[in-house]
Amino acid sequence: MPYCPRCRCEYAPGVMRCPDCGVLLRDLPPKRPPRRPPIFIEDLYVPGAALLTLLVSAGLLYLRLAAEWGQVPEPFGSMVRAQPPCFTAFYAIATAAAAAILALGFLNWLIRRD
Repeated sequence: MPYCPRCRCEYAPGVMRCPDCGVLLRDLPPKRPPRRPPIFIEDLYVPGAALLTLLVSAGLLYLRLAAEWGQVPEPFGSMVRAQPPCFTAFYAIATAAAAAILALGFLNWLIRRD
């Protein structure tokens, strides 16, 4: 199938020159680099939510531990220290889970990219 190397349009067999630009047609198709798949906004929902969760849970974990160590001024420090100890475990688990989701998403992106 002949094509124009300038405008990259294909023409019927037997046509010798491009009717638009007058360039001689070639028989081989043009070599194009492979295209990367497009990124859709839906592909960013999970990594975005995981990043937000990681930042919030790490901040809350730091605040909880800083209050335990006496680095948070009163009266806010006593309010944070009054939380049940299971909150510390919850913040740590949420931080680890969000980091794992981000790491797996990044590895998936590395494997799937061209």
